[in-house]
Amino acid sequence: MKKIGKKDVGLLNPDYRIITKIEPDSISAEAYRRIKVSLDFSSIDKKIKVVQVCSSIKGEGKTITLLNLAATYAENGKKVIVVDLDLRKPKCHRAFQIENKDGLNDVLLGSVKLEDAIKHSDELGFDLLNSGKRTSSVSSIIESQHLKDIILELKEKYDMVLVDCPPVLAVSDPVVISSFCDGVLFVVSQLRTERKMAKEAIKVLKNGNANILGVVFTEIQTKEGLHKNPYYNYNYYYYGDNKKSKNK
Repeated sequence: MKKIGKKDVGLLNPDYRIITKIEPDSISAEAYRRIKVSLDFSSIDKKIKVVQVCSSIKGEGKTITLLNLAATYAENGKKVIVVDLDLRKPKCHRAFQIENKDGLNDVLLGSVKLEDAIKHSDELGFDLLNSGKRTSSVSSIIESQHLKDIILELKEKYDMVLVDCPPVLAVSDPVVISSFCDGVLFVVSQLRTERKMAKEAIKVLKNGNANILGVVFTEIQTKEGLHKNPYYNYNYYYYGDNKKSKNK
């Protein structure tokens, strides 16, 4: 496992700010903690350890949500790993300020061992399995048994495995990925996402039998202005059994 030093970690990266580390007492950081609590309550009957974070289209904040959620679990002493399965446009490595090499694809190709591909940051408190070498065989990789075996292995070693993926309406990858995840956290931007897009994406996931745990709204427009992270009007919805709970 490669360790990433404090100077290497992109805590001040404006595009991938891990607000729970930069401003741990902020309202935004508390919103991410509420997501964690909601996820924990959703898994009382069934242990949920592998959570996929996705969205309808690009730019809705799914990767930022995933990274901050990882840091939130880590601050509670959980052993957490982020897996970047957005193999077409990977971004998670940017938060660690590292090159996207020696990652998941390299493990699947047999050129790197899994334990050597995992990066750890003491500063952030969680691990990262970046996507690694670019490939033109994304669909084959996503559908491979080897990938499923890796996820199962990580599930045994970690308390929480958070999986990033492409937008649902862009490619079929998210539906396939959802088949080997315990649940899906769906991110919706109030500013960017049309209602019909979100509904269509959820329909696609449900048709693939995805277990939708809830929805996180980002880029909320309030009287105080635009909040790109879930600052004030953070909403969380449960799906299933025609019951809905909402936290504000």
